[in-house]
Amino acid sequence: MRLVGEFPEEKKEKSEIRHAVSYSPNDKNPLQFTDRRRLFEWQMKNDARYALSAFSKWADSDFGAASEWLASRPEDTIDLDQMRKSLAEGLARNDTKSAIDWAMRVKDPRLRESTLREVCAYWSEIEPWGAVAWAQENLGWSMEECCQRLRLK
Repeated sequence: MRLVGEFPEEKKEKSEIRHAVSYSPNDKNPLQFTDRRRLFEWQMKNDARYALSAFSKWADSDFGAASEWLASRPEDTIDLDQMRKSLAEGLARNDTKSAIDWAMRVKDPRLRESTLREVCAYWSEIEPWGAVAWAQENLGWSMEECCQRLRLK
């Protein structure tokens, strides 16, 4: 029995949002991917503390829509770097080129460095010499730095 209809409008919206979080597309509840976007947008507006988590879940379920949304945001609206980092690291195992592209968009130099290091570390598990060659050419890392930063043996 769903009690949502018994709440005032504001509480109804929060209850529906929380309800959407508790189910995944694999559950019997017919949660649509657009609900993840709606959840993320609601959290951006009302409770930004959890927005990054909601964004990561949305990106996991619908990368195309999440990346399109992120690419269309003006720089001064919110801190986009953590979301760029989240996208890059989420893509690292399956689409290295896109992961690097997103990591390179991180504006904060320290965060960009750590994001690139994580992406390269995932890449090095799949194709170590490709990751090393890219890091040496694009990041200026020596072979010793590559071994340390990419956790190569």
